[in-house]
Amino acid sequence: MIRDRAKKYDEEHDGEDLSQDEIMAFAYRRAVVSVQYYEERIEVLHRRARRLFQDYRMWQPVEAKQAEDVVEHEDG
Repeated sequence: MIRDRAKKYDEEHDGEDLSQDEIMAFAYRRAVVSVQYYEERIEVLHRRARRLFQDYRMWQPVEAKQAEDVVEHEDG
């Protein structure tokens, strides 16, 4: 990923006097920013999934809860 970003950055800034270290540093920084973004998105989606599951458990019919309890006990 970093090498791909470095190559793209190098192509976009063709003709500029940039060292390979500067290009790699930029590419690394962009990769870190991307990873941070996706980690934050995963956390948000995980929180949302937990809330939805809690709502599901709270509002599901009693019969469904009882059936799930039976299945859980048989697996355990």
